[in-house]
Amino acid sequence: MKSTFENLPKDKQKRIMEAAVDEFGVNGYKSGSTDRIIRKASISKGGLYEYISSKSELYIASVEYAYNGVYGYLHTKVDNTEKALRSNLLDRLRIASSYAAEVYLQHPRYIQLLARAGSEDDTELQQEIENIFKNRFNHLFDDVDADNFAFPKHRVFDLVRTLLVKTRNEFLSTMKRRESEEEIVAEYKACWDFYLEVLQSGIFRKN
Repeated sequence: MKSTFENLPKDKQKRIMEAAVDEFGVNGYKSGSTDRIIRKASISKGGLYEYISSKSELYIASVEYAYNGVYGYLHTKVDNTEKALRSNLLDRLRIASSYAAEVYLQHPRYIQLLARAGSEDDTELQQEIENIFKNRFNHLFDDVDADNFAFPKHRVFDLVRTLLVKTRNEFLSTMKRRESEEEIVAEYKACWDFYLEVLQSGIFRKN
């Protein structure tokens, strides 16, 4: 985003980014319309291009905005827990997953955008989106104690990110079925209880 955007009042920045999240979340990058974003944000077309260099720049910025909204919330919750719990990967995952349902329900439009962005077929955009996800993930998980991992840290993190994407997308699908919030949260937490048990115990019975 151009420096002119960064110099805007915070409420105007938010209005533009929320309009972009809505538009790209519903229509994706290719079909997303900057004209509709302009109308929803109540700005002029010339004004928008004073703030951005291209539609793709606005799209990536909206994805980063959504990730920051979700992971910023989770980071605050993790920071408020005991340090001993935060240092263990599974404990941190348990904490993060217990609060993820809250932020997903509060901001379903963010989740819709992130789910669409995850299936983006433009290779360059997909790489940028993946980098944003990894950066936010690492900010939340990179300082866990990895000394007792049985596998390389980057492989473990790859697996955890896969589970996070899977459960996020399943959460969105459950919401679209219009189940009650209690049912949605219960289903999400049940998935994570199972995954955490498997990660803790492995898939084989102990002799």
